[in-house]
Amino acid sequence: MGRERYKKAKSVRSFRRKHVAPMTLDSRKGLLEQMEARNTVSSKKSGNNYLMKFLSTSYGIDAVQSMQDSQITEAFFSKFCTFLCGQKLKQGTILQYIAAAKSTIMEAKPSLALWQSDLWYGNIRSAVECYTSRVAISNGEAITDKAEPIGRLLTKAICRQFALSDDKAACNKRIAIIVNRLACGRSAELANCTWDLARWDAEQNYLEWVWPDQKTSKQKLVANPPDFDDYYCDFYHGMGEYLIVRNVSSDEIRRWVFTDLFNIVNVAQVLYYNLGICAKNVLNLLIMITFSLISNNILDTHGMASGKSGGHNIVGS
Repeated sequence: MGRERYKKAKSVRSFRRKHVAPMTLDSRKGLLEQMEARNTVSSKKSGNNYLMKFLSTSYGIDAVQSMQDSQITEAFFSKFCTFLCGQKLKQGTILQYIAAAKSTIMEAKPSLALWQSDLWYGNIRSAVECYTSRVAISNGEAITDKAEPIGRLLTKAICRQFALSDDKAACNKRIAIIVNRLACGRSAELANCTWDLARWDAEQNYLEWVWPDQKTSKQKLVANPPDFDDYYCDFYHGMGEYLIVRNVSSDEIRRWVFTDLFNIVNVAQVLYYNLGICAKNVLNLLIMITFSLISNNILDTHGMASGKSGGHNIVGS
């Protein structure tokens, strides 16, 4: 049975390689937009299901349109939050369902005075975050589900794989990973990195620039020192290679560090561009690359086991 599945999977992969054209950047963008739209609709539908359950148990009604305007207040949303917290949902899920309920009610009753200010909504979200965090800590649970950070050893292996490639796009992906690691930044922030805010620190002898932090709407100074033991992860080696092969069509685009990301502002799209896959399959990509490197004796598994190299988080390296 296992052999038959293997043969079938192998034939499918062979057919795809021969007959399925590789995805272009535009087609990848379109696919991501469709996926994000489906996820948004699915999240809103789930949130509305909890809203209808809350209305039925607390108010004896089965539709938002049946609610009176006087019932839709900050206290109503506070009660809904209390209801959601009692369903043993994760913090992020509760916040999504609150946003979905607000959107649904706003669509049904757009003229309410409640919508004139968002201060009450921010207070409710903060209260939910504080409460769910305290509950998770007291129960010995994780507050949120987050993927494990990529360690230095795997980062080096990925950058090495890109550096050994003859594809020009691999140069872009490699330097994007290096810069993002040094900045401890988010994927979409690469698109806003500009040479206008770069300068050379003569005392420390490295390039530094002002990095845009989109979440906080602030900027921070980021240093770009040479890597201490691997030129595959070295900023200057990667940037030099990138500047040789990058495509610049105008002086306006020239000022941006990552010219291929110009006008791309969606986080998932930038991550998809950097790694060449859907953001949800990043873990699968890393596993695939790791086994590939081990099988080709590129990744030093002895060093991984002994702790001689690696062990640092991508944020702390």
